[in-house]
Amino acid sequence: MFIVYLFLILGLWLLFLVGVIWFLGIFTCRYSAWWNETNRIQAYIEISNPRLARLLIPRYIGYHNYMSTNIPLLYNRYFVNQYPARLSLLGLVDYCITAILAVWYGVCITAYFWLGWYDNPMIPLTVILFMIHAAIFFFLNGWNARINRDKIEVISRSEMVKRKREKK
Repeated sequence: MFIVYLFLILGLWLLFLVGVIWFLGIFTCRYSAWWNETNRIQAYIEISNPRLARLLIPRYIGYHNYMSTNIPLLYNRYFVNQYPARLSLLGLVDYCITAILAVWYGVCITAYFWLGWYDNPMIPLTVILFMIHAAIFFFLNGWNARINRDKIEVISRSEMVKRKREKK
């Protein structure tokens, strides 16, 4: 019974740790990492390691033609990143702030689950800071990213899957 309880706590800890950091941190970072020549902030960093570039910068950003949704399963069109190795300055700042918040949140949530610090006031404060961070960078990314749809290649979902298979 103790092992089941231990795995349950481990699963909840991972859910709260990874879920919050992914949805309120890394998800927004990947959108602000994309650089193109029509951005208002023209600074970028060239990443020479292709694995790191693939991890930090999305190659495709999806959308739906007929309805506005943020559910990736419903996307039917994708913009193709013309510069998959260029990390925008806004994306770099976003990743740095997310890393700081993620480390602090990781320490707080670990102390909550494994050390029994149940009255830790920093957990809700850190989640609120993550939400504020996500909102600020969502609007900054919207302000910065001016996508010229004539210059950016748009492909369908099946074409994207085909290209991903060819690269492997």
